[in-house]
Amino acid sequence: MNEGKRFENNVKKSVDANTYFLRLNDSSPAGYGDQKTMRFSLQSPYDIILFKNNKMYSVELKSTKAKSISFDGSSPMIKKHQLKELERALCYGINAGFLLNFRTSET
Repeated sequence: MNEGKRFENNVKKSVDANTYFLRLNDSSPAGYGDQKTMRFSLQSPYDIILFKNNKMYSVELKSTKAKSISFDGSSPMIKKHQLKELERALCYGINAGFLLNFRTSET
């Protein structure tokens, strides 16, 4: 299991039983070729939705060995569509943000 999936599993385990937890499915190009050669695929808006005490949370999870998270460039860790969807969630009164795991230091 890769470190990112391990982080996701740890987050899920840390959520108490009184909290609704939904992991959104990652988009995939249906197993055909690799993603660099695909012309299109569905884009997941963020990783998880949590709901507790009448509050909803939209959260993007990232785990990295790097010391920073990139938002720009040819291969950003946080994609523009994810930022847009988290901002859109905020417009509806949903708490939205990131849970970042810097594996060389702390989450």
